[in-house]
Amino acid sequence: MSDYRLSLGELLPDCPAPYAGIVARDLVLDSRKVEPGAVFVALNGAAVDGREFAAQAIERGAVAIISHAPIKSAAVPVVIMLDVSARLGDIAARFFADPSRALTIIGVTGTNGKTTCTQSIAQILTACGERCGVIGTLGVQAGQELLDAANTTPDAIALQRQFAKWRDAGITHVAMEVSSHALEQGRVNAVQFDVAVYTNLSHDHLDYHGNMSAYRQAKARLFAIPGLRRAVINIDDKASAAMVEALAADVETLFYSVRNNPKANVYVSDIREGLTASSAEFVSPWGEGELYCPLPGAFNVENVLACLAALGGEYPLQDLLAAIANLSGVAGRMQRVVGAANAPEVIVDYAHTPDALARVLQALRPHVSGQLFCVFGCGGDRDRRKRPLMGAEASRVADKLFITSDNPRGEDPNAIIDDIISGVKGKWSREADRAAAIAAAVAEAGPRDCVLIAGKGHESYQIIGEDMCRFSDVEQAQSALAERVAV
Repeated sequence: MSDYRLSLGELLPDCPAPYAGIVARDLVLDSRKVEPGAVFVALNGAAVDGREFAAQAIERGAVAIISHAPIKSAAVPVVIMLDVSARLGDIAARFFADPSRALTIIGVTGTNGKTTCTQSIAQILTACGERCGVIGTLGVQAGQELLDAANTTPDAIALQRQFAKWRDAGITHVAMEVSSHALEQGRVNAVQFDVAVYTNLSHDHLDYHGNMSAYRQAKARLFAIPGLRRAVINIDDKASAAMVEALAADVETLFYSVRNNPKANVYVSDIREGLTASSAEFVSPWGEGELYCPLPGAFNVENVLACLAALGGEYPLQDLLAAIANLSGVAGRMQRVVGAANAPEVIVDYAHTPDALARVLQALRPHVSGQLFCVFGCGGDRDRRKRPLMGAEASRVADKLFITSDNPRGEDPNAIIDDIISGVKGKWSREADRAAAIAAAVAEAGPRDCVLIAGKGHESYQIIGEDMCRFSDVEQAQSALAERVAV
């Protein structure tokens, strides 16, 4: 139960007068979590109508319901709000006393790179003496506390609740991933962003957005949020113009580039890539010099450049560079799984889009003297159009593909594999059992070879049907490497 209390009259400016004196002790979306005194918000979701759970919410002690439509025979007051989804962010912010305004919030959006950027920003801020929370794909984290999150960007109530908790605990900064779904659904409405970062846009989530234009416009919503102080935009990306177009005239705009784009004011040259680290020469409004990145691949140079642009001028440049040079790797992002002597190089990465998979494979290719293998699949009940593109990109760079399941959900894993294979040119094998596919790739690889296990990264589960089964690519890779030693 929340520590906050607000009457419906204070919470809802257009609340009917007879209900204005009802006191809300919490706001809840999940009827199973309602406690006495809470207000239940019945959203009309894509799969279910929240009104179906009104009786359960009332039984558990809800004192009122906010709904998009009437609820028959409700035993508590029902406030009708046609645009409840769009207004929920404002309602939640009001209930929790507008916590985001007391925090410095850095939002990162884009198809790829969000997790690495937010985790890196948090590490840099911590090194600079700030207390920083992180919200994203890995969960909700501040210091050593890490909580799982159902979505990359939590729902509006959960988000404002977390901001309030952090504000009250003395957290000063938040680095958060902002998904296109969250922007489209209004989950970040009423969040006061100080800095917005755009990484890139490539094929993903078209099962939800329908086309790339709608996907691009969803991302651009972050840059139109009132009160934004600074925008950090990857000017190398062709969709960057949409982000620029969304900005208000008074927003400080920084363009970053790894391709010598003449419009950039934060950029690098002479990128030197390694399997464990990379470096480059950089130029910025705050100075220039060497940028050392203890993460592999040119795309990670791009990521830390975005971080530098987001924080530049707020802290001494040398402090920022020192913090970047000491970054720790992010779980499931180019994560090495080390085996015994004469074992192949094994890398686990979250890459689950055609562009991300191509980038990771291209980063590995120069450092592999033998063969480059790739184990991957595609998620079920998601965009089918992406599957042959994943196959095409992987086969363009890798020497052999081990095509398998990802999170098949409600689809037939072999049907998903068929979709992937339709885009493949080159050597491949298929094995729907992901553990078996990983074992096969590691067993076949020699000491000079490299095995990339892509798609799930940090995830500790696999979704098969409606079941969430314990599964870790890292653990499976460790087992496969141990089996090589045993043989």
